[in-house]
Amino acid sequence: MEKFFSKRLVIRDHIEDDLMTHHKLMSDKNVMLFLPGLYCESLIEARKHLYKCINFASDYPRKYYFFRIENRFTCEHIGEIGFTRTENQNISAGYFLTKRLWGNGYAREALNAVFRFAFIEHNVESVSCSCLKRNVQSENVMKACGMRFFRQYENDSGAARVEYRLSFHQWLTGQPEWISPLQIPDLL
Repeated sequence: MEKFFSKRLVIRDHIEDDLMTHHKLMSDKNVMLFLPGLYCESLIEARKHLYKCINFASDYPRKYYFFRIENRFTCEHIGEIGFTRTENQNISAGYFLTKRLWGNGYAREALNAVFRFAFIEHNVESVSCSCLKRNVQSENVMKACGMRFFRQYENDSGAARVEYRLSFHQWLTGQPEWISPLQIPDLL
């Protein structure tokens, strides 16, 4: 089971006991506004989605990393984050949080924790994130995490999307001084 931490968050693989809070988050129309394909109205749909996330964790080699985000101090389920391995050592990441916590830096903190996990633990070369162009809050998270604009495009339904990317080198050189080479052993 993968589990890692940031200052305020625990990010971990799902377990069966997560069902009720998973359903609460996945059935919130405000939270899922920009992710209608993931919306789970019923408990049955949420259970299927949860078990899919749990089962992906046992795949080898693992392609899908879908994690639960919890408040580190209260254990409250506050969102989801994850990534999919694409080609080579590249990943595509995504995230969403409960609406009442938007604008408090939790998405930025979680995405930065995923960068560290992916780059250090899984030797990823680059991360991409995309969102609907009208989802300005999500785009702002990408920018705040140091990601760089890559392209604007239309998805299959004609909706405008933006994509941002971050390479390992960009991430490493953008780290604050408090990250020492001792914390990143085999990479320098």
